Amino acid sequence: MIFLLFFFTPFDGYCIVDVHSGEIKEVYNPQVVFGERFPVGSLFKVFLFLAFDYEERYFCKGEDTLEGKKYRCSVRDGHKEVSIEEAFVKSCNLFFLSKTKKEWLDSLKRFIKNLKITKKVGADIPGEKESYLNINKDNFYEVIMGQGKDVMFTPISILTLFSGIANDGTAIKPWRYKKSSSVIFEIPDKKRLQKLRHLLRLVTKQGTAKVLKDTDISGKTGTARWIKGWRTYGWFAGYFPFYSPRYAVVVFLHKGEGKDAAEITKKIVERFKKKNGVSTLFNTRQY
Repeated sequence: MIFLLFFFTPFDGYCIVDVHSGEIKEVYNPQVVFGERFPVGSLFKVFLFLAFDYEERYFCKGEDTLEGKKYRCSVRDGHKEVSIEEAFVKSCNLFFLSKTKKEWLDSLKRFIKNLKITKKVGADIPGEKESYLNINKDNFYEVIMGQGKDVMFTPISILTLFSGIANDGTAIKPWRYKKSSSVIFEIPDKKRLQKLRHLLRLVTKQGTAKVLKDTDISGKTGTARWIKGWRTYGWFAGYFPFYSPRYAVVVFLHKGEGKDAAEITKKIVERFKKKNGVSTLFNTRQY
């Protein structure tokens, strides 16, 4: 417990699940992981990438005006010209704000609904709360950025999403005590899924989670503003080993940024491997 107390506060949490069986292997602060929900920041880009095709490039100047309101990107001077792949890896908010059309609203709502992760995802998790998504034309841009009270997910629901991504598109219902083999969702487009997994690896090699570049972890960071106040929540969700995923992990920080959550993820995974005798060697193929 010394390790956990050193890195976490009572308001943080993390969880590791076996992507093949759904078994929850390790959890810290179940109340946060199962019973609280928060804005997800750039983790929402995973939904967008899975749901839509983005073919045009975009020149990010760090600021743009949409429908009379100014929006800023995560990089003050902008990312310059980016493709969808570069925008995902570098987490360019303005790319997704400018290229995600409001006409896609119903399709996006339907896509996320079909994943079933806004409902309770656990088979036997006491106190689990449902996630919440309310996206409409008025809050469209805020939700696209994963910000605000209308895009609130529990850490266990985000973990389930990444568990499914890691498990060739099939998400198994997570469980703690009673084994379950129920499937929550399946992603049928394996080509798109393979491309997403490639990008999730690039995020940890050269993107917003590059603190993980020397590990076998793939994933995505998220930074979201508090509903009240100026501070931010920090997220990292991913899986390991990237070349043949076995475990998915989510880390949530009540105060912090996505890069902070990624750095702590590295410590958690190293400790988990040592504790469970998991090899730390990994394939160095380029993904």
